[in-house]
Order: sequence, then structure tokens, then C-alpha cells
Amino acid sequence: MPNGHGIIGVQTRLLPPVDSTSWVQLQVEDQGCGIAPDHLEHIFDPFFTTKHSNSAGDGSGLGLTTAHQIVHDHGGKLLVESQVGVGSVFSVHLPAPDVHTTVSAARE
Repeated sequence: MPNGHGIIGVQTRLLPPVDSTSWVQLQVEDQGCGIAPDHLEHIFDPFFTTKHSNSAGDGSGLGLTTAHQIVHDHGGKLLVESQVGVGSVFSVHLPAPDVHTTVSAARE
């Protein structure tokens, strides 16, 4: 977000089943500058970036590519909606585990 000012919202929800699969959604919304429509189709492409300085903080264009691949590898989808001058909403949709599934972790 410009100058680090603005609000970032994070929400989670259980979505209705589609073809007997329930989905969990994680949604992250910002009040940044938004993404230009001609850039939206490329944001998951490796090394795509609109930041062209040599600053280490500008990134390499691999973050969204990596996130997209991780979500895909878990059977999910990574979606984005954006409006220039308003902000962006990224939504991660992952298949919800069966409600009868028990998850445990060892304690040290």
C-alpha cells in the first residue's frame, strides 16, 4: 500500500459445498493502489513484476507464483479481484477437511 498507510482485512469462512466438496476461504483485502487490468492476467507468471529498481525490497516476481503453486498443490484456487485506485482482494479457496477427520500434533 502506498507509504504503508491503509487497512488490510483478513477473513475466513466456510463456503457452501460444490459437487459434495466443502471449501474454506481465506480472503485478504487491501486499500492499496490496485492492479491494472492488463497486469492482472500476468500476476501469477514467474518473474512478472512492475517494480523495476534494484532495491532488495522490490521483490523478484516470484511471490504470487509460489503462492499460486502451493494453493494449487493442495487442491485449491487463488483468485484476485482488483480495481486501480481502490485496492485488491485475494481469495484462497481450499477443500475443507471432512468434518469427521481428526488432526493431531505431537507436543514436545
